[in-house]
Amino acid sequence: MSSLPFGLILMVLCLVSLIWGIACAVIGGITRFNVVQYVNQFVKDIDVSDTSGVGGGMITVKNSFEEADLGSAPKTIGIMAIVVGVLVILYSLIGLAAGLLRNMSMLFVLIGLILISTMLQFVTIWMIIDVSSSFHDSAKDELATKMYEEYTLGPQASEWSILMNSIMIAGECCGIKGPEDFSNMTYSYAHGDEQNMLISPACCKDNIWLQGLDALITCGINKNSMQYHEGCYNTLFDHAYENELSTYMILIFLITAWQCIAMAIGVLMLFNPPEEELGKAALAAERPDAGAVPEAEMKVFTPFSKISSYQSSDINRIKSTEIW
Repeated sequence: MSSLPFGLILMVLCLVSLIWGIACAVIGGITRFNVVQYVNQFVKDIDVSDTSGVGGGMITVKNSFEEADLGSAPKTIGIMAIVVGVLVILYSLIGLAAGLLRNMSMLFVLIGLILISTMLQFVTIWMIIDVSSSFHDSAKDELATKMYEEYTLGPQASEWSILMNSIMIAGECCGIKGPEDFSNMTYSYAHGDEQNMLISPACCKDNIWLQGLDALITCGINKNSMQYHEGCYNTLFDHAYENELSTYMILIFLITAWQCIAMAIGVLMLFNPPEEELGKAALAAERPDAGAVPEAEMKVFTPFSKISSYQSSDINRIKSTEIW
C-alpha cells in the first residue's frame, strides 16, 4: 500500500492544527497578560452616577481599569494555554515535514509530541471546567485572603477595593466565596463618627442603594436578606465561561480530536513505508548477498632466489644473488 495518500492527509491535518495552535497561544496570552480586558467588559455597564457620592463616598466604583489583579488562576490557565499552543505549533511543523519527506524519525517525534499535548489539554480542561477542584479552591482562598486583608471602605479605598466594589455591583455578588470573606470594617462619617460594618455595602441589593446611606449601613451591619450571597468568583467564572472560556474549550476539544486523527495517520505511515523502501526490503530478502562487497583474495608472498648469471668484467667481484 502506498504511503503517499497518508503523507498528504497528514500534511493537511497538521496545516489546520498549525492555525489552531496559533489561536490557542494567542488566547492564552490574552488570559495571562491582559485579564483587565475581561474585567472591563464585565463592569462596563455600571452607571457610576448611581453609586458616586452615596454615603459620602462609602463605596467607590469604576467601569474601566488599567490593570486588574485576579490572582494566579487566570495566569496559570493562560500559561497552560500558551504551552499547549506552542506544542501544537511545534508538532504541526514536524508533521508537515514528516508528511512531505516521509521521514520515520520525524513521525516518532510527531507521535510523542501529540501524546504530550493531548495530556496537557486534558489537564487544562479539567482545571477550567471543574470549579470545585483543588485548583479553583486554592484560587478562591488566595483571593479571599486578599479581600480579608486589603479591602477598605471610604473615598481613600485602595484600587483593589474599588475593583471588587465594581465587580460586586456589576455581578450582583458578594466577596470571593460569599459574605463571610469580610472582616470587621470601619466607615468614618464626615463629622467624625465611626460605624463598624461586617459586610461591604457593595453586596447590598439594588433597591437598598436607592434608599440612601442609612439603608446601606443597616445592610452592612449584619448578614441578612438585603445582601447578595453568591460569591463573585463563581459569578466571574460563569460569565467568563459563557463568553470566552466556552470558545476556548471547544477549540481544545477540536484540537484534541484533530490531533488524534493526525497521530493515527502517523502510525499508519510507520507501518506503511514508501514503496521504494518496500522494494529495497524485498530485494534484500530475495538476495541476501545483494550489494555485498566481495572479499579480496589473499595472496602469500614466497621468496625465491638463485645465483646470478651476470658476468662482470671485474674478476674480483663476488657473484650476486637475484631475489623475486
